[in-house]
Amino acid sequence: MKNQNSKFEQNIQQSLKGICIVALSFLVSTNAVSQTKKTHFGVSASSSLSGAGFGTMYTPGVYYKTDKTKIELGLNIQKRKFNMSGMQVNFEYILFDDQKGCYNDGLMGNLELYSFATIRYNSSAYLSEGQIKREKKINPDHNRSFGNLKFSAIEGYVGLGLKIRVVDNLKWSNSIGFGGWKTLSGDKSLYREYNSISIALNTGLSFDF
Repeated sequence: MKNQNSKFEQNIQQSLKGICIVALSFLVSTNAVSQTKKTHFGVSASSSLSGAGFGTMYTPGVYYKTDKTKIELGLNIQKRKFNMSGMQVNFEYILFDDQKGCYNDGLMGNLELYSFATIRYNSSAYLSEGQIKREKKINPDHNRSFGNLKFSAIEGYVGLGLKIRVVDNLKWSNSIGFGGWKTLSGDKSLYREYNSISIALNTGLSFDF
């Protein structure tokens, strides 16, 4: 069993390293094209959910983009207690951009399909309300204060998303990613997995200046 857990953790670490490599590749490509492409700055606000056990994360952020690429830096704020738990970096590359609105005329025009890589670091995250309920149900020690436990963890995801231009420079995005998390510190005796794979769902708004 220990050997299986060791192999599983190694796979998680290799997956996270791969996601980091993809993210760095986006960064390099962005720097390369920024010399010749039109650039923009902007602000964003999004919410996301993954299987790490920390619940919904709200992420206000700022970004720098070119015609095809985008780099975004944001703060992680947990829905529970509105705890500022960490930060994340997001890299995007546009695969298809219906700039003329050929496939969706009218107010909700200009569809954009993009790929992304996200690295998220939480230094002091609480368990979500749902995770706390699961721990209380499974763990025989009902006197434990699961709600006060804090964890540090790194998450990494790659995936696809779709943006829709709402009005002018305002876009609404929805995405799904595949990756995982690795807990760096925190209680290891819980039902919650210390390291595992997961999907991540995200929805948000962005505004170009």
